Amino acid sequence: MAESVALGVVGTLGLVAEGVMARQPQGVAGVGLLLAALLASWLCLRRRPGRRLAAAALDPDGGWRLSYADGRAADATLVPGSRVLGPSLVLKWQVDGRRDSVWLTQWDLPLPVLRALTVRLEGADLRVGA
Repeated sequence: MAESVALGVVGTLGLVAEGVMARQPQGVAGVGLLLAALLASWLCLRRRPGRRLAAAALDPDGGWRLSYADGRAADATLVPGSRVLGPSLVLKWQVDGRRDSVWLTQWDLPLPVLRALTVRLEGADLRVGA
């Protein structure tokens, strides 16, 4: 979801920049669209479809088991920086010596499930909000 929001922001940025350039006496047409196209290309090149998180399971001992779209699975631990952000959750994990994160919103999970996960994380004392 966050990637779609980022692409939407980039598109809006391009339109705003194009509108500003159109009002300038010596503005060059197409600069805003070129800027948006370059940023969108950069965002798309950064994507790792195989590394997209498919599932995350919380173990009773507080560990996580992450499953990715390419079929791989990894054990992970929640690290500081995970937090409740309005009605959403930002989860940050340490996986195989590197950090991975996901932003879960009501468009990713039904709101009751998202709330239950928030309560469970806070109840498990997993440093949500640290």
